[in-house]
This record gives sequence, structure tokens and C-alpha cells, in this order.
Amino acid sequence: MDITSYLDLRIAPRAVFDSLEERRTRARFMLPTGDAGARDWRAVTWGAFAQEIRHAALFLAAAGLESGERGAVFAPNRVEWLSAALAIQAAGGVMVPIYASSTSEQAAYVAQHSDAKVIFVDTAPLLAKVLASWSAYASADRIVLLDDALDAAKLLSDLRARGGAAPAYDEVERKVITWSAALAMGRARDEEDPDAFFRTMNSVSLDQAGLMLYTSGTSGNPKGVPLTHRNVAVNGLDWLKSNAQVLHEDDVDLLWLPMSHIFGFGEACLGNTLGFTTY
Repeated sequence: MDITSYLDLRIAPRAVFDSLEERRTRARFMLPTGDAGARDWRAVTWGAFAQEIRHAALFLAAAGLESGERGAVFAPNRVEWLSAALAIQAAGGVMVPIYASSTSEQAAYVAQHSDAKVIFVDTAPLLAKVLASWSAYASADRIVLLDDALDAAKLLSDLRARGGAAPAYDEVERKVITWSAALAMGRARDEEDPDAFFRTMNSVSLDQAGLMLYTSGTSGNPKGVPLTHRNVAVNGLDWLKSNAQVLHEDDVDLLWLPMSHIFGFGEACLGNTLGFTTY
């Protein structure tokens, strides 16, 4: 593959938008539907993916996320994981991935230590962990549920029934918002100011922190390691230079690594750069 057009460094979200017009109707992701015995696939186009990122970023701006502030993603792999992560970066924030395998205490520590202002959460077990350590999430102005079907009130009732310490219902209701509601807020802001998204994303410097990874904590509590957009972009370019000879324009990508790990996130971002269809 000729990688000449990919040599300029850029922040990760830019890769989705810089080539969007030529890719808009193509499939960015293929998602499995049905059970293993009757597997089918649903396509998510580049256009739909880009719109999610755009509206999520504008929601974050409306929610008050300032440049350099942290936004966390606590979820297993899904398209919305990547949309939320890139939206945080496009809004000028620092993305903090929290491993979906984290205990309630581990997730609470990372959220509290990073001072995350917005946290994206998926699955009932992970939301239950957030509710069980609610006080640790005091710095978060919003907690966004990536699956609209998640029922925070029911999980809160279950927690109370088990005798666990639980926050007040109105406090949870005030802070928690669904993904579709967050996107609707972003869409409304987009209609008011169609230039707002690109104005903000294009102002983000390569030398700003864009990602904060937490170490495994084998010698104590996990340590937050901030990485600049330039650091991540240079690593991606090194990978491209090393692997250009085995890459092809029509390659299909199987993404199984957790996106909360730098390898999984890096693979997803390289797919954005190279125009992969990812399963």
C-alpha cells in the first residue's frame, strides 16, 4: 500500500472526517445479529459513525466539558464506545478508558483519580458497579448510558434490596442520561451552529493530552499516564511504515482486542485512517 497520503500527523477523530465524502455510504462496521446458529450482519456506514461522533462531541460541549478535562468510557467493545471516545477527543477532552473487567473499586478509583467530568457506561453489571460506588463519581456532571435499554432505577432498587449503600433516586435521575438523549442534545446544538463541531475539533493541538491510560497497578494503585495526540499519531505512523507492504486498500479488519487497551484503540483508529470495514 502507498501510505504517502497518511504521513501527516493528525488527532484521531480527524481520520473519520477527512475522507468522509468518499466513504460516507460504505460500511465502516459490520455487527453480528441473531444467535450463532443463524448469524447475520448489520452494517454501520461511515456517515452514521461520523454523525454519532459529531453529535456526541457537541453534547459534551453543551454539558460543559472544557478543553483538557477528562471523559471516561467504561464499557465493553461496541461502536458507541469508539464514537464516545473520539467525541471526547474532538471536543478537546482527554479520553480515559476504564477496563470493562474492572471491579467496582477499580473503576471508581480511576473515575475519581482522573476527575472525569463525563462517563459513558454500558451493560447492567457495569452500571451496577457505578451505582454501588456512587460517591466516587461525584466529579462527573453526566453519566451517559450507551444502551438506552439500561434501567438505572431498577438497578438502584436491586441494590437497595440487597442492603447496599445507594444514592437517592433523584440524584441518579439528575445525572444519568441516555445515549439517544445525549445525541439529541448534540443534534440541536449542531442545528444552531453548524460550524461548531469543526471549529472545536480543528482547534485541538497535537501537543495536547488526548488519552490517559491507567497502568495495571501491580505496585500500588494504578497510575494515570497522559499521552499527547502527537504521541499516539507517531506510534500509528510507525506501525503503518512497518506494515505498508502487507496492507491493501480493500482489507477487512477483525477487531477483537478490547478498545480500552491501547492496542485495541490503536487498531480501531488505524481502521479509521485506512478505510477498513471492521467486523
